[in-house]
Amino acid sequence: MERRAKSQGFKAGKLEEKNMNKCFIKFDNVSVRLGNKIVLSDINWEIKENENWAIIGHNGAGKSTLAKTIMGKTQVVKGSIRPLYSQNKIGYVSFDLHSWLMEEENKLEDLRSFSGKINKTTRVKDIILRSNKLSSKSLRHFLSVINILQINYLLSKNINQLSNGEIRKVIIARAMVKKPRLLILDEPFPDISHALVLINGNIFIKREKAEALHNLPIYALFKQHNLIKNDLSRNANRQSQIAPDVLIEMNNVTVRYGQKIVLKNINWQMQKGENWAIVGPNGSGKSTILKLITGDVLQAYANNISILGFKKGDGKSIWEIKKYIGEVSPDLQLRYQKDVSVFEVIISGFFDSVGIIQTPTPQQIKQANKWISIFHLNRYIHKKIADLSSGQQRMIFFARAMVKNPLLLILDEPCQGLDLTNRKQILDVIENLSKYTNLLLVTHHKDEIPKCINKIMYLNNSYAKFN
Repeated sequence: MERRAKSQGFKAGKLEEKNMNKCFIKFDNVSVRLGNKIVLSDINWEIKENENWAIIGHNGAGKSTLAKTIMGKTQVVKGSIRPLYSQNKIGYVSFDLHSWLMEEENKLEDLRSFSGKINKTTRVKDIILRSNKLSSKSLRHFLSVINILQINYLLSKNINQLSNGEIRKVIIARAMVKKPRLLILDEPFPDISHALVLINGNIFIKREKAEALHNLPIYALFKQHNLIKNDLSRNANRQSQIAPDVLIEMNNVTVRYGQKIVLKNINWQMQKGENWAIVGPNGSGKSTILKLITGDVLQAYANNISILGFKKGDGKSIWEIKKYIGEVSPDLQLRYQKDVSVFEVIISGFFDSVGIIQTPTPQQIKQANKWISIFHLNRYIHKKIADLSSGQQRMIFFARAMVKNPLLLILDEPCQGLDLTNRKQILDVIENLSKYTNLLLVTHHKDEIPKCINKIMYLNNSYAKFN
């Protein structure tokens, strides 16, 4: 009996070891083409059961393309990929998916307007379930995912009412409800066990995380590219327009959606020469504050708010106010169409439009080229914005924001999606831009607050505290 038990235990151990080493996905000499360019070259790589990998590299190195290749969404021109499970067993969470969901919702809103169904909306629950009916078993799993992510209060909300952080949680829930065997995320999470480092579409390092991330060549990799020179003193014009003493004033401002109060009794002034950061957890109202300033929330006109000396609702159009405001945000990136060139994106900063709605003047073109040069974007200007990585796009939207020498520069999570080099570049540039304009920055991360920030608003549970 004892020998039999030992034998069964040995077999179980062998089976567990076999499953631990089972190949989950294998790339054999894979090359991938995007348009006329080979983005990934001769990739040999495998993921085994119970391994969690991080893919590391510069913006544009091919990280997103590799993830999409696993999903079967790219053109493989060489080699083969052997997945263990079908595509419907893979969950995917990315900025691209966020963009796609918002594009689909905009199309649906146009159809609803045309058909007279303007009161119909896409709820968060619809996005997560994708119209799938719930059995009693799948309902239990759905409720478990919702509880883990703590998004019960979002289920009946319209997707357009969510903050960036809330939408990210919804996309994760959407991926998890189908019980994926592989979950692909566009940012690293704590349980990563291995790292794959890419340079120009080729594998540079692939090994366990601790060994890879403490490898000296990794640090050399992120120091290879020159930082954007701090030459704003020579190339950027000081703000020629005279800013009012009070840039932003909110008196007893409250914003609610149905029964949910997002902001309550906010009293705040931002004065000339101040640079503010707004900090708080997801859903605390940070994005709502920014939308009140830019006029993207109708409730701005139901509150006592003044922007750059103009009181909301007193007859001054939002477009007249926006002439003095530059903006960099994930929401703005999402609104851009796929066929817009980088140069058109930057020029559109003069008109606060998606694409060019009128012919730019020679002076505007000259001003745009100056900022293209400052941000080292010359090689991208003829490319389509959708063909670039999220980090590359962020640089382009900085140039777009600065072309009109704004009195106020709004930065919503400006470092989101950037690699180490570009993150340092952006923080250096923000520091220098503070000499030429007033900054309003939103971030989750204290290490992304530059030294030029001298005032902080903390938002939580709809209330604000100041430091």
